[in-house]
Amino acid sequence: NTDECAADLDTCTERQRCENTVGSFVCRRILGCGTGYSMVEETQTCRDIDECALGTHNCPNGYECLNIEGSFRCRQPACQRGTRFSGATGRCEPINCPRGREADSLGMCVDIDECKQSGVCLSTERCINTYGSYRCIRDTSCPVGHQVNPLTKACEDIDECTRGVHTCESDQECVNTAGSFGCTCGAGYRRDSQGNCEDINECSYGNICPYNGVCENTPGSYKCNCNAGTEQKGSSCVDIDECKDRNRCEHSCVNVVGSYECTCRPGYKLNPDKRTCSDIDECQSYSLRGRVCGGACINTPGSYMCTCPNGWRTLGGGRSCQDIDECAEGTYRCTAPESICFNTRGSYKCPQVTCPPGFVRTPMGSRRNSVRCKRTSFTCQRGDVECLTAPISLSYNFLSFPSNIKIPTDLFAMSGPLTSQKQFAWDLKVIDARPLKSGVMAVNRGYFDLKVENSAQAVVSLNYRIQGPQDVELELTMQITDLRSRYTGTAVSKIFLYVTGDSVV
Repeated sequence: NTDECAADLDTCTERQRCENTVGSFVCRRILGCGTGYSMVEETQTCRDIDECALGTHNCPNGYECLNIEGSFRCRQPACQRGTRFSGATGRCEPINCPRGREADSLGMCVDIDECKQSGVCLSTERCINTYGSYRCIRDTSCPVGHQVNPLTKACEDIDECTRGVHTCESDQECVNTAGSFGCTCGAGYRRDSQGNCEDINECSYGNICPYNGVCENTPGSYKCNCNAGTEQKGSSCVDIDECKDRNRCEHSCVNVVGSYECTCRPGYKLNPDKRTCSDIDECQSYSLRGRVCGGACINTPGSYMCTCPNGWRTLGGGRSCQDIDECAEGTYRCTAPESICFNTRGSYKCPQVTCPPGFVRTPMGSRRNSVRCKRTSFTCQRGDVECLTAPISLSYNFLSFPSNIKIPTDLFAMSGPLTSQKQFAWDLKVIDARPLKSGVMAVNRGYFDLKVENSAQAVVSLNYRIQGPQDVELELTMQITDLRSRYTGTAVSKIFLYVTGDSVV
């Protein structure tokens, strides 16, 4: 794999850096695109972000968003005569001028000259126009805010509120006073420096709502909105027990403050929808951690079960399998003459051990894996070839191991008397190899190695794994020559290998 970046074989510009990939490279822009632009991954170029189309602009309500290169602009819509754009509603609203004012062609509230109208003041008064109102001045002198009673000719207070000659705004309440009047704001409002009523933002005063609610200011008041998962009871927000809905979770529901959680029974897992449960396949999920079972793992709803093959006994709830020694437990059936019972992994064999004439069979050893044919006499008559060529020692040895045995491994060792007066010669043959299943390859001599560690000892080792099930018979011959008498004798060890399938834990 060539690193085009290190070899300077890339086509990146000065404003790009080269990043090597498998079989190629990519050019990455070094500097960012800046505000209002986004990077196109394929071309590594900057493209203008249309904030208007994406809805990421911050234009006020009702304003028109105009996209420009790298940014956007907000344009206030044009309104018809008699209307004016309202930032509160985002629409062109009719112009409601305060009392004593009217809208002109520019949409501005201008003063009305009430004195041009007839009957505004009493006959004993003189009309004086003021901004947004007017004043009636009596011809006789009365205190400000008073007028002459035509009948009594006395000065009396003018109730500007009743007469409607006050200058209070439409959202203000007129309160008559001696010689004047006052303008007060309704509940939830206060007068600003210009004398207008403005809404009081109660939410700005701090913890006016419960800890699990959010304060929302409203015209002249406020309201508390409870957080998700809670509901309002009186002036408090209390948790909603969603678990009362029995269909909310498939298995179990746990109520928590402001929400709920679904849980599953042991052996199940919560699905991405956070409501339903699905069975955990322990056989598959735990396989990466090692073998779940000694034998076969069978998934069941919410759990799993372990089974062992025939010839094996379950231990630890099936987590391990123990070979049943049919020979030791006496459950075998070996009916052929001269047959013995030899335990194998998951079963047993009944090999026949027939000693040649002149030999007697000795009992099996404590490990029950070998039988020796002992020669009854070493005296031969002249010309008795069979007697003269018979081995001085003959043993039958039995081994059982799985196909996945560790390689290399020593299988069998044989030794003679270590003395300088004797000479040894060794030979190993494969007498028989019988696969017990189609497709299993029979072994040959190359599978085994004969290591002579010293002149009087040899070890048979396994070079390659043997496919099972397969029965193999080996014959190891040790030829002994006495250097003084020139007598030559042989010792033969027959080695029977019973290879099973892969190991069961």
